[in-house]
Amino acid sequence: MATDDTLPVACPMTPVRAVSAAQYVRMSTDQQQYSPLAQKQAIADYAESHGITIVSTYEDSGLSGLTLRERPGLQRLLLDVRNADREFDTVLVFDVSRWGRFQDTDEAAYHEHECRRVGVRVIYCSEQFENDSSPFASVYKSIKRAMAGEFSRELSAKVFAGQCRLVRLGFWQGSTPGLGLRRMLVNMNRDLKAPLAPFEYKSIHTDRVVLVPGPANEVALVRRIFDWYVNGGISTIRIARRLNDTGVYNAYDRPWSTPTIRRLLMNEKYLGNNVYNRSSMKLHAPRVSNLPSEWIRAVGAFGAIVEPAVFEAAQVRLTRYARGVVEAETNAELKRLWESAGYLNVRTMAQGLSVNGKSGFAKRFGCMANAYRSVGFKPTCQYDYVDLRRQAHAVFHSLIEAMSTSLSQAGLHPALYRCRTLLQVNNELSVKFTARLTAPRGAGARTWTLKWPGNYPVDLMVIVLFSRMPVQVDGFYVFPRGVVLPGKVTVVCPSHIPALRRFYVPNLDMLRYLAERSALEAGHE
Repeated sequence: MATDDTLPVACPMTPVRAVSAAQYVRMSTDQQQYSPLAQKQAIADYAESHGITIVSTYEDSGLSGLTLRERPGLQRLLLDVRNADREFDTVLVFDVSRWGRFQDTDEAAYHEHECRRVGVRVIYCSEQFENDSSPFASVYKSIKRAMAGEFSRELSAKVFAGQCRLVRLGFWQGSTPGLGLRRMLVNMNRDLKAPLAPFEYKSIHTDRVVLVPGPANEVALVRRIFDWYVNGGISTIRIARRLNDTGVYNAYDRPWSTPTIRRLLMNEKYLGNNVYNRSSMKLHAPRVSNLPSEWIRAVGAFGAIVEPAVFEAAQVRLTRYARGVVEAETNAELKRLWESAGYLNVRTMAQGLSVNGKSGFAKRFGCMANAYRSVGFKPTCQYDYVDLRRQAHAVFHSLIEAMSTSLSQAGLHPALYRCRTLLQVNNELSVKFTARLTAPRGAGARTWTLKWPGNYPVDLMVIVLFSRMPVQVDGFYVFPRGVVLPGKVTVVCPSHIPALRRFYVPNLDMLRYLAERSALEAGHE
């Protein structure tokens, strides 16, 4: 019981902490001039009615909400949320779509979860639900996030359809036109208004942009590049070097390179065609190259500065390696070249044919000798050695395959490496196979070169000898490691070095014996 001289002790009142919040505002385009103000006003009204104090603002102006990487305002907000000394414990956002129109709805949920995990609540001020992690709120937010992402996809499709329609009408939808061309502003009746300088854009919605020839010196340079490539036979890399050496740079004031010259020669805008959608990067996805069937093309939309015949000749030369070999066209073209020139060789075929002399005809005929035979041309040089080498190559690899199969049937474990010419047995014995067509030198002397591999271990080197006319196996030389120094080319002549005869064997039965003996010793140990 309290006495008169004892004063009652007052209980201290717990101070009520005011709710501090940060607001996040985002607008998509510059045309939404009142969107940030409207969002801030709505957020301010919500904060006042709920006793919340706004202490900081994060804003992304004129930026899309498809990804996080291009939104510095939201990135700073998420970084500050993780800071333990932050001044707020709530984030106010106008609605779900302002938080982001992520194409993956889980990404929007993840960023909100990161805030909630560190004790920061996200409130959508204009939504008709309370973000209290209830089942209803979770389902409603998922629907709203999906709707926000679908809005971007539908808008992207509508914009793309509108751009394709304008391209088909002959209006330019690109940015910089490149060397020799300029952008011209026209009204809705296609009346010329004024040229557009770099980084200038139209200000009237009904105006359009077309391409017109640029300065005379740039037009002349474009035509000169085509003439060098088509009529002069100069390669793209030599054209780039010639222009750089003279101090003539491209439209971006940068040195020329082989890819920039190729793009100039392949661009149909110099022919007057308006081509669109060769590549696309929709909804901030990685850029992809589209198939030619998906390109949007308006033929003759602009004034051409290169003759169609010259442009077509450039395309034939640019794509001569990629077009492959057409049998009927190749035979007819090869025969016409022979009749006009009187002879055939690799140089005349490379210069006079649209198909490259070596690679293209190798795909069609297998070798140059077969190409000559197809039209009845008989060269002064003998090409029989080509057929001999091809036959020996086939017999050589079939012999190695047969040896590997024989060892496998004997219970061993062979494996082929190094273009299937290195045989390893039980990971213990390494045998390198190489083929030689013996060439006579003097009276019956046979000579060949031998180089022992120096970059990988080899226990035995098997030389497969092939005789000429007809091609057949003429015996084997089996050299153990140490006979020849690694990496050094050695000229071998068994007729002049009698000691080499001890390494000669008529067949490879001893190779199976060596492999089996190695396996037994390993097993005994």
